[in-house]
Amino acid sequence: MVKRSYPRRTCVVEGCPSASTQFPSWFICGRHYRLGAPVGSPLRRALLRVRRLGRKLNWPDEVYERELALWRAIIRRATERDRNGFIDAAAIGQLLGVAHG
Repeated sequence: MVKRSYPRRTCVVEGCPSASTQFPSWFICGRHYRLGAPVGSPLRRALLRVRRLGRKLNWPDEVYERELALWRAIIRRATERDRNGFIDAAAIGQLLGVAHG
C-alpha cells in the first residue's frame, strides 16, 4: 500500500498547533474532535450513522452533503468550546473517582 503525503495542514480550530500530512483538504485534531463530538453525543452518533449509510449507498450527493453539514457542526461546536474554555465535569469526576450524575 502506498502512503500518500499531502501538504501540511493545521487543525481547523484557530490557534491549535496540531498538524497532519495525511489529509488532502482540512483536518481536525483528536482533542478538538472530542470537544466537538464527545463520545456518545447525538452529533457523533449521527455522523457515524451517515458514514455507514454513505458506504452502503456509495456516497450519493445528499448523503455527502449531510456528512459535510455534520462536520461543520462539529467544527463550530469545538471552536466555541475551545474559545470559551469548556470544562467537562463528568471527565473531571471520573479522573478523581467521584460519581457524577
